[in-house]
Amino acid sequence: IDYSMFLGTIMLLAVVVGLPWFRRKANTTSFRISRDIDREKSFAGEFIHVSVKITNSSGTKHDMIEIYDAIPESFELTIGENFIITQIGGGETKEFSYVLRVPIRGVYKIGPTKIILHDRIGFFYEEDIREFYTEVLVYPSYQDIRRMEALSKKRMVGRAFGAHRTREKGTGDDFHALRTFFPGDSFKSIDWKAFGKTGNLMVREFEAEKNIRIVVFLDHSSSMGGGVPNNSKLDFAIRSVMLLMSMAEENKDIAGLCTFSDIPTSWLPPGGKKGLLFQMLEVLALVEPKGQSNPLAAVQYVLQRLPRSSFFIFITDLESSNVGDFVDAAKRAIGAKNKLV
Repeated sequence: IDYSMFLGTIMLLAVVVGLPWFRRKANTTSFRISRDIDREKSFAGEFIHVSVKITNSSGTKHDMIEIYDAIPESFELTIGENFIITQIGGGETKEFSYVLRVPIRGVYKIGPTKIILHDRIGFFYEEDIREFYTEVLVYPSYQDIRRMEALSKKRMVGRAFGAHRTREKGTGDDFHALRTFFPGDSFKSIDWKAFGKTGNLMVREFEAEKNIRIVVFLDHSSSMGGGVPNNSKLDFAIRSVMLLMSMAEENKDIAGLCTFSDIPTSWLPPGGKKGLLFQMLEVLALVEPKGQSNPLAAVQYVLQRLPRSSFFIFITDLESSNVGDFVDAAKRAIGAKNKLV
């Protein structure tokens, strides 16, 4: 007996007979797949939990099925696996889960999901890719803000008035000047020592404390992308913006944000709304280095929408445009009675 020919004949028969039978049985459209994540928005460095369910809606049992859930390259798989190899009966549901660390800000998609069905002896397989995705928005790291919040507990926070002294007369702790008493002035403000020396009623005036309006201009032109991933110039600039916004919130100041490259790309007007911080985080999560820097266009854009004088703070590397462009932007801002930092 020629065993090699006999074995070859058996294998040929297995292919001729088994393949049509497997094709008829391997109906990948009968599988329903769903994906759930515990959060769609996260800070860089945090973790998200992903669970995937697959249901065999047919009555056919499959001896071997592989499910692979694609994840972004920059995500780190920390617990579990993003695939499962198992058997599944008719009407049965299988589930697997895993935990990802999201290290870098941005918008990412989990998916697609691949299904691979095998026959019992491993001769044949059927593959199907489900093009459905789950979007994850990753905010910049909040680590620096947490550090500052810890330090702020050692300082006085939650002031009723602003933390910035002005030469305006008003309520405050710092003495400004003495003036003659006028009818209607509070008797509490009379300086009796001055009265004893001069014989005239004098009142004390103090330097007022008030909130200031801040607008941060973030340059995200192409040169700001220099550096290593997650530690580029733009990443450091974003951390600076977050710290400035947090400090403004602590001091009861009013802060806004304008991002720009060739043109202004986003604008959050100064306001005291509670959701402003998270709006800012969403803007910063989407910022990418591109184009040239046009600070004058950004200043003109803001001045058209913010008639009141403010403190303008620019965060830039001064590399994607010449210094003259920034000089023109500074002149335009100062000419509109704004202060520039």
